[in-house]
Amino acid sequence: MTSVAIIISCIEERHEALRNSIYTWGVAGQYAGVDYDIYVTAEGYRSPPDTKWPKSMWVHKHYTNRSGSHIAGYNYWFKEVPDADVYIFTHPDMLVPKDTIKVAVERAQDNVYVTFKCFWIPPDMTMRLKDYNWKQPETLEAELDLYAMDDFLKGSFYANGNARKISVWESSTTHAVNNFTAHRMYPFPDLGHQGWDDPYQVALRTLLGIRTDTVMNPILFHQWHANTRNDQEGQAVREALEQLDIYKREHKL
Repeated sequence: MTSVAIIISCIEERHEALRNSIYTWGVAGQYAGVDYDIYVTAEGYRSPPDTKWPKSMWVHKHYTNRSGSHIAGYNYWFKEVPDADVYIFTHPDMLVPKDTIKVAVERAQDNVYVTFKCFWIPPDMTMRLKDYNWKQPETLEAELDLYAMDDFLKGSFYANGNARKISVWESSTTHAVNNFTAHRMYPFPDLGHQGWDDPYQVALRTLLGIRTDTVMNPILFHQWHANTRNDQEGQAVREALEQLDIYKREHKL
């Protein structure tokens, strides 16, 4: 049976969002019919006594001093679990439709980086998530409230109303790779800031000839949280290029 490691790296204690996310990953794992484990890097995360996860789900937790980047958690679990057939690297805010893992396993071939698009759940809708059928995230696309802040949150390109039209999604928010591809890419340098790994990953995939495969369906759902990014984009790109030069020297490329 195909083994899948779902690695969720947290840089803040967004516990409710994480619990919601774990639930939907568990449902997706059962639907896919694979041997899956969920690995969480978080500080202070504890499941309340009445938490009911889907059956047959293993959740492994690791508590670490965070660097400010999701990469620290990804690197830790990749080192601990080097033999999974497929890896899914993701953030703690994602609600995933039940066919997400099935699609990831099917499409994660050698030298292919499978990336999932997402809808951005607005703040008010996130705060009232219990009023919606969030345990079946695919139903949220039909909710008018999902589009209420399209003009304010992410700009026209990433607006929820445009999500279905986006053909190339370079964000690393949720991505899947098979074992061969993961060992070509990981571990990543920890740049110490949320989002700074995106330009490095894009450059590395280009260097290694790894193709980006943007999944058009399903689209995931990102629960809102306050912006924690350090948006010094120019510095992020410069550091990414410096790290890429180091990679080239170490691998004699």
